[in-house]
Amino acid sequence: MNAKFWLPSLMLVATMVGCGSSAPTAAPVDEPLDIPPTSAVEMPSAPPATAPVQIDVEAYDACQIVPPSDVVDLLGGSLVSASEQQPGPSCVYGIDPGDGSYDNYIVYILPADMTAAFFEAAPGELGDPLPGLGDEAYLDYEEATETYDLQVLVDGRFSVEVIGSTEDGTRSIAELFLSRMMGP
Repeated sequence: MNAKFWLPSLMLVATMVGCGSSAPTAAPVDEPLDIPPTSAVEMPSAPPATAPVQIDVEAYDACQIVPPSDVVDLLGGSLVSASEQQPGPSCVYGIDPGDGSYDNYIVYILPADMTAAFFEAAPGELGDPLPGLGDEAYLDYEEATETYDLQVLVDGRFSVEVIGSTEDGTRSIAELFLSRMMGP
């Protein structure tokens, strides 16, 4: 029974009886009041939380979002491989950092739900958390391939994974992608 209904009614009956009015007598204290149920008043609920809209990653061209020349400007050195890549959500950058060696970086734009599922399923394999990069980010060093793997989840909309030769380069490329995909 709704307390908002029966408590004021009980107080009204008690007041009338206490004032000597000709109101009907109150029920004995040990018996419950027989007040007919009323329909519950439905309170407006908060609007349902809407899930962030995931982007269609296949519609993005990673090499157009961050062209190889921008990676060279960011990291220094020179572009080693300037081969034509198929437009799509991944891009490969081959950079000579200036010492005749070869640094390789691969970027993938991925669906957020896929990355979130991986984060949930394999928490021990994620590496070190990187606060302040996207909503959730992890950097791991892969000894077998001597590469860094940085995965960044963004607001349930998309994720970016960068695999690269150096930690600083991997992180810098991820930050550049995020700035261009999310804005300043």
